[in-house]
Amino acid sequence: MIEHRKWLKVRAEVYNKYMVLPRHCEPLGLRIDAADSGWIDMIFSISGKSYKITLSSFPEPFVGIRQWLEDIIVRTDQLDFTLDVDCDTSWDTIFHYEHLYDLDNDGGLFYLYDSDEEDYLAGYVNFHEFIRLIYTRIINYALEGEKTEEFKQNWLE
Repeated sequence: MIEHRKWLKVRAEVYNKYMVLPRHCEPLGLRIDAADSGWIDMIFSISGKSYKITLSSFPEPFVGIRQWLEDIIVRTDQLDFTLDVDCDTSWDTIFHYEHLYDLDNDGGLFYLYDSDEEDYLAGYVNFHEFIRLIYTRIINYALEGEKTEEFKQNWLE
C-alpha cells in the first residue's frame, strides 16, 4: 500500500509543472520486453525520459491495466490504477490519467509513480494516442507471447 503523503507530494510537483500546458502533446513511447523467469519489463518514455516497471506474473497485471484504459475511454471517475507490482511487499506503481480540456489538443496528464523508488514519469499526452499505444502494445504482446514457452508457463491461465 502506498504511503499517501509521498504520493501527494509527487502529485503536487506534477501539477505544478503542468500548470501551464505545453503547446503540443508530448510523445509517449512504450516497449514491453519478453518474459524472463516470470517477470516482464514495461518501459514507458515521455519526451526522452524513460521509466521501467517490472511486472510479476502474479497477480496478472494486464487485466487491470486494460480495465483502467476502458474506464478512461468511457470517462468514468477512475483516473488512478494502482498496480501491485510485487505481492510480497508494499511495492506499488500508480498509473494516473486525467483528461485536460484544451481547444488545441485532445490531451491529458499521464503519470506513473513508483512507491518503492519514489520516482515518477509525467507528461501531457494525446488522449487517442495514449489509449491506442498502451492497449495495442499489450494486445500485440499477448498475441506474440502465446508463441513462447516462458509466456505460456507464467502468463496464461
